[in-house]
Amino acid sequence: ASLFDDKGNLWFATSNGLTRYKDGIFKNFTVKDGLPENNTRSLLLDKLGNLWIGTNEHGLSKYNYSTFQNFTVEDGLSSNNIYSLFEDSKGQIWIGTGNGVNRYSDNNFTNYSNAKGFCNSYIGSITEDKFGKIWFGTDRCAVRYDGLDFKPLTAEDGLSSGLIYLMHGDKNGNLWIGTNNGLDK
Repeated sequence: ASLFDDKGNLWFATSNGLTRYKDGIFKNFTVKDGLPENNTRSLLLDKLGNLWIGTNEHGLSKYNYSTFQNFTVEDGLSSNNIYSLFEDSKGQIWIGTGNGVNRYSDNNFTNYSNAKGFCNSYIGSITEDKFGKIWFGTDRCAVRYDGLDFKPLTAEDGLSSGLIYLMHGDKNGNLWIGTNNGLDK
């Protein structure tokens, strides 16, 4: 994963730490700098300017450009394997793990790992549509959350495949879903 921040930095999640590139210079952040582990896999820049880093086996980290604050299952996450991160229009951080989805809001985690409506516990992608519904991609289906219930959508509902790689809600109200069989709109 990679992203640009509002300070002109390009960030990369790598298996050897978190890497920042700016003005031709690479700087690598590792466990020596406060990361919970070097194998990073997902990134998110939130609306407050914090950088969120999902790791392979040691949870989630929030970097405020000064220090790393680390979160694990002991803090309320359903898993320490973080695959996807997304901030919704309400400023809530959604965390896709290998054991369901979590939401971070008001400095607390809500664990939805046991919520009905998920066809699989692996959450590889997350997005929000124009109408405020949150969508989750698994390797078996897409799941829509309307604020109350989680509803799965599968190939039987018209998806080209339940193996979801990417999801994006555009400003026109379309949901784009990248699967192993192509792109669905």
